Amino acid sequence: WHIWIAEELMRDSMRAWIVRPMRWNDTYQAGFVASRAYHDTAFTEFLSPGRRQYPQDYIRGFNQRISSRLLEANNRSFVAVTVDEPDVPVAYMQCERLGDDEGAKEVIREKKSIWLSICEVVYKAWVKYSTMIWPDRSGMNEADMAFFIQATEGEEQKHWEGRPDRANRWYCRSMVVSQEFQR
Repeated sequence: WHIWIAEELMRDSMRAWIVRPMRWNDTYQAGFVASRAYHDTAFTEFLSPGRRQYPQDYIRGFNQRISSRLLEANNRSFVAVTVDEPDVPVAYMQCERLGDDEGAKEVIREKKSIWLSICEVVYKAWVKYSTMIWPDRSGMNEADMAFFIQATEGEEQKHWEGRPDRANRWYCRSMVVSQEFQR
């Protein structure tokens, strides 16, 4: 992967930015960036009504989702950092290559390894069992979750099923920029 550098005009000064592949140690900060960006939205009020009472549970959910995606062979994750603080993500993006065409197979071959597969299985098992011990108290109740899942399945069917022209594609799972760096 290449490193891109762009200049962004911000607060009357030039700031140099680097967009680079996400590393494991970026996931906590990326989860924090996402938790702050989504915190006060109506959608989050529905999905995470207990986020103010249980902020650590709320942030942990973002960390777990970001970390899980990072380990998937068909996922590509990037962070944006400033040149001044190259180890502190201020934005992130995670994209998933869907489909089974040659392009999708190549994306998976580029990243897949036995080590990555083992890490993915172990991490996802850890998340599953640790969530049983320490459940996410910030989330919605089971009835609301069932309603949400049913609604999203309907949208998935409406826009993607039966559409072979949309089968092989990149899908942006998440793209978030810290509020103080938006413009």
